[in-house]
Amino acid sequence: MAEALASLPDRQQAYEAMVERMSYLSPPPGRWTELIDGVIEFIDPLLADGEHLSHWDPEGLTWH
Repeated sequence: MAEALASLPDRQQAYEAMVERMSYLSPPPGRWTELIDGVIEFIDPLLADGEHLSHWDPEGLTWH
């Protein structure tokens, strides 16, 4: 996932416009690149070891 998302174009302007239109329970990352980094951090463990990871721990922010 990290490799696929690394070549995305800069979408900061469109991201800022979306954030302004939306109502969030908690604030999203301030930068588009921080959002992409968060997606990578969330998804890459599943892609690397998806057979053994099946439960997300929202308090620890980890896969088990």
